[in-house]
Amino acid sequence: MTDFNPMNSVDINAIEEKMKAAALDQHRGYAQNHYGEVQQYRSTEYVPKSSACGYQVLREPAWNKGLSFTPDDRVSKNLTGLIPHVMESIQTQSARAMKMINTRSTPIDKYLYLSSLKGQNMDLFYRVLIDNIRELMPLVYTPTIGDVCLQYSSLYTRPEALYISIKQRKSIRTMLRNWPYPEPEICVVTDGSRILGLGDLGVNGVGISIGKLALYTGAAGVDPSKTLPIVLDTGTNNEDNLKDPFYLGLRHKRVSVETQQEFMDEFMEAATEVFPNMVVQFEDFDTEKAFNYLDRYRNKYRCFNDDIQGTGAVVLGGYIGAVNLSGVPLEEQRLVFMGAGSAGVGVAKQLV
Repeated sequence: MTDFNPMNSVDINAIEEKMKAAALDQHRGYAQNHYGEVQQYRSTEYVPKSSACGYQVLREPAWNKGLSFTPDDRVSKNLTGLIPHVMESIQTQSARAMKMINTRSTPIDKYLYLSSLKGQNMDLFYRVLIDNIRELMPLVYTPTIGDVCLQYSSLYTRPEALYISIKQRKSIRTMLRNWPYPEPEICVVTDGSRILGLGDLGVNGVGISIGKLALYTGAAGVDPSKTLPIVLDTGTNNEDNLKDPFYLGLRHKRVSVETQQEFMDEFMEAATEVFPNMVVQFEDFDTEKAFNYLDRYRNKYRCFNDDIQGTGAVVLGGYIGAVNLSGVPLEEQRLVFMGAGSAGVGVAKQLV
């Protein structure tokens, strides 16, 4: 069995050249790893994967192979002594990871272990997820991700997304360019205003963007370096968040609907300018904004709303199959919808 590597389909040399050029253009002299940490190396230029060595390799989850580094790799990358001598296949490391997951007693603890693994070794994280997708899908997404979002500010240990505040609206392009992987093809963006059935969670809703994109790779094979989770912070009307000393978002009520609209316009324009080939997926905006943004942008940008269009398409497919199996003609079917949220209305629009 060939070891899974979600980076195999990527032209690594092309990416390295683009990242190097970007670093030189911005005159940084720094390289930013997946943790969001900015590190200055001996050279003032970006350090490509081929030149990285020692802890530079082990601390970058897109490069780290754990115990799968070959003897030659360990010598050429100055890893001897930094990791145990034994060499293991990714399958053995995956089995160890699942053993550790199963020692955790709560879904949140299991999620935190997986999140930590993702921040250390991206290949291993997705190997574990793909090999155990039925068991782990409820951990990386619903229902566990709902509890994660509720507690996100307290659970926070490292950045995993782009956090774009309305206070920084003049720097949206700069923040987008700060993302360490060039040319993402799909982003999941939320403002946290209606997360699952939990209401306004503010910046804590970023967990939904992170979880959804993890499934894009684990279940659909999307290259993780081509994904970008984003949260837009315009404040929150959640009093618990505003009183929480650890809350990571802006500590004020949401700005006016008009100001949010202006901010969203600026974001969409900037995102398309910086990443012209990227699809923008709207996720868990409150119902009014969800329909408004979709209608406003659908004919101008590459975008869709998962709650309205994605859920609707899936339910439509299931409904057609069910009608065929039932033997009852379509014109004799009766449909009842409970609630009028973005998903419910989106399903109704697809079916009717």
